[in-house]
Amino acid sequence: MDNYIDSIISIDVEIIRVSDIEMSSQNDNLLLNIDVQGFELDVIRGIDWSRPPAYIVVEDYLNEASPIDNYLSARGYFYLCGRIDKVFVQA
Repeated sequence: MDNYIDSIISIDVEIIRVSDIEMSSQNDNLLLNIDVQGFELDVIRGIDWSRPPAYIVVEDYLNEASPIDNYLSARGYFYLCGRIDKVFVQA
């Protein structure tokens, strides 16, 4: 176990908000893929909804309607497919 712990490497990375990512004025084909180990809803809340992506792929292990489903449907998205990696499309 000590060898395993000693082999762990830590890398500092810059964190930016999704709303700070410059998107084109025409997001018809823009795909946002989110897999942040349980913080997907927090990332989704950071989207600049004046320029939303056309597609959002979210890792969501819940098999029933989740807060992510409700949040996105309230913003005009509908569930397209996927059980774990769910794909939502802007209506």
